[in-house]
Order: sequence, then structure tokens, then C-alpha cells
Amino acid sequence: MPPMEWHQKVKEAREMKKSGDDSGAPLIFDCRNDYETSVGIFEGAEPLDTENFRDSWDVFKDKLKDTPKDAPIMTYCTGGTSTVPNESC
Repeated sequence: MPPMEWHQKVKEAREMKKSGDDSGAPLIFDCRNDYETSVGIFEGAEPLDTENFRDSWDVFKDKLKDTPKDAPIMTYCTGGTSTVPNESC
């Protein structure tokens, strides 16, 4: 997704949550490790709180267990080895 589209979707999600109707708002996950996340995250994003990428799948399974299959989900990372696997969530 191009950066401008990403920022627009994050803004829309924030506005939905402020209005109290966040039923269509995307879930936003920060897929970076704890060290990278400590620098800062996008507003509304939920960090996975992992030290290593290999822990991401178990965290995703837990966080998404009660989420409808058609729920919009946005993920981001620094790039590199975690990019392609996280796109498949």
C-alpha cells in the first residue's frame, strides 16, 4: 500500500474510533520487535510485544482468535525478513 493511502486509512480508523463506531475500523498491528517498537508506533497500532520474529505467529493467532475472518487488518514492520510472512496474515 502506498504511504499516502496507509496514512489515510490510519486517519479514518482514528476518526471511526473517536466517533464510537469502530466496527469497520481496521486492526493495526506493529510487527516489529520490542526494540523497534519502543522507538514509537502509529497511533492506534497494537504492538505484538515480541523479541523475535519467530514469535509473531503465536501472538497473531492469540490476538486474532475472536476476530471475524473478513475483518480489515493492517500490519507494518521495518522491512526485511518479517515483511513477506506478515503479509500472509
